[in-house]
Amino acid sequence: LELDVLDVLRQRGAKGAVPYLWRLTTADQPDDVRRAATRVLADFLGLDPTDLPPVKVALTREAERYYEHKVLFADPNAVVVWRWDPAVKNVVRGWPGAEAVTKDQAEEYYGMRFAKEALALDPAYAPAQTVLLSLTLEKGAIKAGAAPGQEAPAVRELLGSVNPELITAVLERALDERRTAVILPAVRALGEMNDVRADRPGAHGEPALVRALNYPDRRVQMAAADALVRIPGTPAPQTAGRIVEVWRRAVAAAPLPSLPPRVG
Repeated sequence: LELDVLDVLRQRGAKGAVPYLWRLTTADQPDDVRRAATRVLADFLGLDPTDLPPVKVALTREAERYYEHKVLFADPNAVVVWRWDPAVKNVVRGWPGAEAVTKDQAEEYYGMRFAKEALALDPAYAPAQTVLLSLTLEKGAIKAGAAPGQEAPAVRELLGSVNPELITAVLERALDERRTAVILPAVRALGEMNDVRADRPGAHGEPALVRALNYPDRRVQMAAADALVRIPGTPAPQTAGRIVEVWRRAVAAAPLPSLPPRVG
């Protein structure tokens, strides 16, 4: 059946199937399926089979496209997702009770699908780990219907099981891309870990949490200040001064408590 479908795709020139062909080119597939999928994939991409990128890299790139909102949908409010349902042993449309989903739900479904396929091939592949966690944080905030950073219990549980290096990598990227919905839960998670690794210099020469102190969102600044004072050790004088400044501005912006009327 897989060989028949591959032949139909080849005859139709269905290049939209490219993201789904990568998994069929891996070593755990039957030899004839792997060879046929590799030929079709190379033909669609205009490459020699020997020039195809590693599968985990290609799958991670597909996940990135959904995280970066680069995939266009005909109707962002009614995206049709086809998936295999093991309960009925058939391909079904949409989710139970919903034949179509929103753009955010579709991006989450496909982005996480391709990232997980990449991690199935190499669980330690950092780029796939980063995009998977980034997607989880961003879409988790949307599903919770709350302000950025008010993550759902499942997201908080996940963050508690992830190592600080991965969360820091996610935070670095989110700071570069100004994704507040990802930044806030990442900063709060690092603070709750009380791990000195979260205060190490990053790709920009300073710790990501220190960068967050200067992010143009007061919620992020406050969360970063709280996280930094939780980490064991004494912060650098410049960092300590910035933390004090963040707190001073927060206090100055807070409304004054109402005083009882004076009598007599």
